[in-house]
Amino acid sequence: MHVFRYLGFGMTCHFLYAAHVIVATPMLLVEMSFGKWSHMIYRPLALYFEAVKERVRRQAPAEEALPHVL
Repeated sequence: MHVFRYLGFGMTCHFLYAAHVIVATPMLLVEMSFGKWSHMIYRPLALYFEAVKERVRRQAPAEEALPHVL
């Protein structure tokens, strides 16, 4: 794009940029949502929720021994 800009083809530069955005944006959205990059977000969340469930399982028997007062 810089070559076209330096040569004075400003409109060509704009068309190339638009084509780049048209191709790159959907590819990025699909790759981020359903590709391996999603594991950067989903895997730590899954590990956190598993740790929370495990903590609740460990605390549940101790709470069952307490009498329920209304």
